[in-house]
Amino acid sequence: MMHRTKKADDIHEGKFIQSLEGHLEWINDKDLVKLNLWEGDKFFLHLIEKDVFFSGKFYYKNRQLADYSIVIHEI
Repeated sequence: MMHRTKKADDIHEGKFIQSLEGHLEWINDKDLVKLNLWEGDKFFLHLIEKDVFFSGKFYYKNRQLADYSIVIHEI
């Protein structure tokens, strides 16, 4: 699961706890595409930069993207 927040001053604060998810750290937006991402991530990453509220469902079979849907919500 990915969560993204916008901060007015774009300064990241806080400490991470140990997680079963792996090593957690703040990264710059431009570095996101350098990570080892799931195949479906490319279908919504461009929406992060826009001022839209969206939700998505991504279905994988044998670690391959089988289907997905993205809904942009009016707010």
